[in-house]
Amino acid sequence: MEDYKIKGLMAVLAVALVFGLATCAFAAGKLSFGVKGGMGWMAPLIKGGDMLTEDWNDMVDEINQGLEDIKEEVEFEGGTATIDLAEKITRGWDVEGYAQYKITEMFGLRANVGYLTGMKSDFGYDATYWDDWYWDMTDKMTTSVSASCLFVSFEPVLTLPMGNLLLTLGGGPGYYMGKNTITQTQELSGDWSGTLLDLTMDGSSSGSKMGYRAFLGGEYSTGSLTIGAELGYRSTGEIETTGEITTKGEFFGIPVDETEEVTAKLDFSGLYILFGIGFAV
Repeated sequence: MEDYKIKGLMAVLAVALVFGLATCAFAAGKLSFGVKGGMGWMAPLIKGGDMLTEDWNDMVDEINQGLEDIKEEVEFEGGTATIDLAEKITRGWDVEGYAQYKITEMFGLRANVGYLTGMKSDFGYDATYWDDWYWDMTDKMTTSVSASCLFVSFEPVLTLPMGNLLLTLGGGPGYYMGKNTITQTQELSGDWSGTLLDLTMDGSSSGSKMGYRAFLGGEYSTGSLTIGAELGYRSTGEIETTGEITTKGEFFGIPVDETEEVTAKLDFSGLYILFGIGFAV
């Protein structure tokens, strides 16, 4: 985790340096900056390491079938159960800020810092039933899995002016710092037996890798204000991550406090679409 924080700080400092150097272009009117936001289509939780034995999206149907079976069994025995089904992760939000230096009327360099988020799935069950001696029992489980990515990219941009309309084509390398998390709580208690099981598991892993992306965009410019959209493809490949899972609580009267090192893999490759607004200085 410290490694992830250090890499994130290095990326922020690198972007700050680029923005600082770009201020020399203020007087010449060659600098523009702006913000973009949109959606990316990606399935980041992939098979690999200790965290997942299959791609997450391939596991969802089996997880949901298990939840349905629990509900059916509890209700067959006269109890009640509610379930929250897991969801496949196929898209997320992409938020970015950028600064672009215009070298010529048709060519420039762009620096971006962005964050991929919103890739999350929550599931679990809450059941109440009678034990063998007809005492009320409560059985609960909630799980949350998620993925996110901080990135910095540098892109040559070709601009084709058509009056106030601009066609842009660009792409380049980026440094992608991915992270995945899993949190699970389990509780089993009864009116007579008291708390039998009360466990909380928190885990995360992180890693980084160079990636690439390319895009085609269209903009409307008034000279000082630009509004536009871009469609692109991002390729990160498999990002190998390392981290820890900590389990704390009580297991049938036995205190539990365990930490296990884990590995995993992430992949944020996929199509994306962004809408943005920019300002020329």
